[in-house]
Amino acid sequence: MESKLLCLLICIFLFSCNTKVEQVNENIDSSVGNNIWLDSLFARTENYKINVYDPDKFIKEIIEDTAKIKKFKDVSESTHNYKALSFAYSMLGNSKKIGSDYLSAIQYFKKAYENALLADDVYLKALSLNMMGVIYRRKSATRTALEYYTRALKAAEESNVSSDHMLKSIAISNEGIGGLYRMLEQYDLALKYYKQSLKYEEQLGSLLGKAIGNHNIGKTYRFLGKLDSAKIYHERSLEYNKQMNSVYGKAICYNNLGTIEMLQNNTDSAYLFFIPALEMANECADSTYIINSKLNIAWYHINKGHHREAYKYLNDAIAIAKRIGYKSAIMQGYKLLSDLEQDKGLYLDALNYFKISNAYNDSIVNEKTQQYLVDLTVLYDIEKKKNEIEFLQKDNETKKQKLIARNRLIISLILTVLIILVIAYLFRQKGMQKLSQMESELQKYLLQLKGSEYNGKNPQRNTNILASKNKLTEREAEVLNYISEGMSNADIAEKIFVSTNTIKYHIKNIYLKLDVKNRVEALNKIKQ
Repeated sequence: MESKLLCLLICIFLFSCNTKVEQVNENIDSSVGNNIWLDSLFARTENYKINVYDPDKFIKEIIEDTAKIKKFKDVSESTHNYKALSFAYSMLGNSKKIGSDYLSAIQYFKKAYENALLADDVYLKALSLNMMGVIYRRKSATRTALEYYTRALKAAEESNVSSDHMLKSIAISNEGIGGLYRMLEQYDLALKYYKQSLKYEEQLGSLLGKAIGNHNIGKTYRFLGKLDSAKIYHERSLEYNKQMNSVYGKAICYNNLGTIEMLQNNTDSAYLFFIPALEMANECADSTYIINSKLNIAWYHINKGHHREAYKYLNDAIAIAKRIGYKSAIMQGYKLLSDLEQDKGLYLDALNYFKISNAYNDSIVNEKTQQYLVDLTVLYDIEKKKNEIEFLQKDNETKKQKLIARNRLIISLILTVLIILVIAYLFRQKGMQKLSQMESELQKYLLQLKGSEYNGKNPQRNTNILASKNKLTEREAEVLNYISEGMSNADIAEKIFVSTNTIKYHIKNIYLKLDVKNRVEALNKIKQ
């Protein structure tokens, strides 16, 4: 019974060791598998099916639900899934980008890049670099944006990966670089990169990519003064946006087509584009295009001589632009205010607004230079942090392996000790059984002796003779006598009021003096 209990305890110990490991895995599995959408998101992560550039309905819903993205991030962090974590931060950054919170967006995209480095994933590096390029381009930080886009393009092209998600990354990089060259008024270079980007988007069959590509080429032709070509590309872009039913895309197209009409002196036709453009910008709550639409409508009213309406739209646009830090729009707003005051003949006010516009222009130039230097430092810090993290990871992995080895050794030692104890216990039980059997046989033998005499002699008399002959003490003789009667050690101890250890001591001395090894030999000696 005791052996079975000990074996059961060992089994429970081994089971508990396995259970702890299984519980950890179950906790992780349950945290990941609580929601179907979360499982789907992790599955998409593995297959690069999370397109932040051109999200499908499922990804759009996730991006719009910050709580879900944060849950995805927390689970990814707890399981050290750097690939998923990079995607999570990219989605958080994209969510902030949509809300024009560019400062928060940049912080999230930088974290996305750090985790892409930890995952050593080229696509995720390119994705986060591209998205940072998008933000800095919106902030008019041309040099910084160009740095990020160029690094993203280089990473993607050098990977020699031709998967759809990598081609998309290359298309975005080309589109971003084209936009920066357009800002720098190098329109031929801008067209080169834009058309390269459009080629990839057409290869991928992306409606959004084709809509953006045609829009960008149209806008560049507009800056080159090729208005007819510009109109063709903007109309193509509008068709793609209508196919997607993109309110945001249609708002952009209407603004651009209205601008072309304005440049062709078709003021009333332009207004017919600007009004729906503003309505659509308000519907999708995009501050940037709300500002652009209001500035365009103000431009229309200035040209029509509607001074009060022009003031209203300009003041609204400038207020929103100041709130989100859209300096180029503020600069343009004050320039239009200067034009408005000049049109009214208020030249002093016109000069003041013109000075404010120039001050913002100077601020943008200075900010671009400072931002460029700051972000070069940030890039260096990120690379440095990457190296530090990689070193710590290796160090932690070494410590982890040592800890695992130590735990295995401890478990092995515990198991070895338990096995030895079990074997010793089993041997002891076997010995006890054998001893019990021997005692039983001895008792039978003693009973046989008790009922008869040895060679016609009295056993007690033989015992006394033997005790005297071998110089046993009185107590030893007494003990020997009780042995001859077949009494056990415990019975003898109780009989003469001493401990069993004392009896054992006396028996040991008896065996020595009689030159015997056990009771049987002692009894045989008495018999003789």
